[in-house]
Amino acid sequence: MSRRGTSIDWRAGGWALALGGLLAVIVLMGLLRNASREGPLRLGDGKDPASYGFVRDPSLVPIEKLVASGVGRDAIPALREPEPITASEVDALNERHRGKYLVPDDRVIGVTIGRESRAYPVRVLNWHEVVNDRLGGVPIAVAYHPLCDSVVVLDRRAPDGTVLEFGVSGLLYQSHHLLFERNPGRQPSLWSPLLAQAIVGP
Repeated sequence: MSRRGTSIDWRAGGWALALGGLLAVIVLMGLLRNASREGPLRLGDGKDPASYGFVRDPSLVPIEKLVASGVGRDAIPALREPEPITASEVDALNERHRGKYLVPDDRVIGVTIGRESRAYPVRVLNWHEVVNDRLGGVPIAVAYHPLCDSVVVLDRRAPDGTVLEFGVSGLLYQSHHLLFERNPGRQPSLWSPLLAQAIVGP
């Protein structure tokens, strides 16, 4: 009586194992390539405010009142000087999206500076929460927070002439989002749009 060997040849299914191994290698290479493109991991675990990497002193508010929102720093991408679109371009987008891009009863945040006016759709700000823009030659930030339905428009010029750029920190204070200033070479501070000032950090 002969014993059959336990090795698998090509006809007995070896091709399936080889194909599975090749697919696993391709998937692993794709994951590694995507991870290298994304750069460093975002700060903030969504639970512990200390994990967001902000200096917590000095502070104008009790630091224990800061709450993590469930998302990390910059997980909600702020807009930076988006290209404005005209009413006719909105009509064309509505045609392509079957009337759902921007409709007459959508709410907008209207801002006028000098002779320039712009409407920022709340539908868009639901996904971004802050727009860094320029209007009438003035650098502004339009901040909208869906949790409390608040709107604030800020002049982004600091007293020393620096133009600040804001991102979404992922932290809340009294159920309202906190922004952070994104400026190279400086430790970012946390800003309360409602108070229009930095409340935590330098």
